[in-house]
Amino acid sequence: MKKLLLAAFLLSGCGFTPVYDTTGSTYTALKNYSIEIAPIPDQYGMSMRHQLKEIIPQVAEKPKKSYVLNVSAPKFSGYDKTITNDEFASTIQATATTDFTLTDTKTHKVLFKNSVSATSSYMVESSPYATTVAKNKVYEELTQELSQQIGQNVLAYITKDI
Repeated sequence: MKKLLLAAFLLSGCGFTPVYDTTGSTYTALKNYSIEIAPIPDQYGMSMRHQLKEIIPQVAEKPKKSYVLNVSAPKFSGYDKTITNDEFASTIQATATTDFTLTDTKTHKVLFKNSVSATSSYMVESSPYATTVAKNKVYEELTQELSQQIGQNVLAYITKDI
């Protein structure tokens, strides 16, 4: 308990304000920026775009700066994580990766470029349908994780000087 109180005391004066806090100075400063999220190909790309629109505030009416966020379609790969005695893969480790760039709309200069990845796994069932459902669920979870990472990277880049 004492360590928790000490940590709270030490962090109270650090000036940290969460970006998602709609009453904080960071959110207010984001009203000066506009970030357009370009369409992302693929069904999982469309899902990522919708998630990014939820993560990145779209609040600028008359922005001082405007950007375009371009994200490539997520790429998925997998390998057999667990092999049973009869050489049947019972678990697949799935990885999703994507690249993104943040471009200034006035100068067309790429300001920030990065790549993100996420990993999860799913069980291979005796039913092909059940395996496909599990795989699709994991792919959707991976796209959510990629969206979170992209959103955090972009917001951190934009708010670094605020």
